[in-house]
Amino acid sequence: MLQKFVIYSISIKSLLSNSENIIIKFFYVIICPVKIVVTVIANAKKSKIQKTGNNLKIWVDAPAVEGKANKRLIEILSEYYYKPKSSFIIKSGLKSKKKIIEIL
Repeated sequence: MLQKFVIYSISIKSLLSNSENIIIKFFYVIICPVKIVVTVIANAKKSKIQKTGNNLKIWVDAPAVEGKANKRLIEILSEYYYKPKSSFIIKSGLKSKKKIIEIL
């Protein structure tokens, strides 16, 4: 999906008593969070998402009062990306139309 993967490879040479070289490879993966820029239009009649380049424009059917629009935004993103709500963090723009969302 929207995860960045960084794969590292480590090679270890093992010397055995019969002087054969065996190379053992280990792989480990680091999953990096992804950040997206979102423009939010609060208090819309119907919620919808429009992709514009690398950014998303999201109409939220909740008022921008007491964090209701932010809560609904996370629910909409959760449905859009098929991820749990706990995977989304608003990194900046809590009280702004333009937000940076981190997806874990």
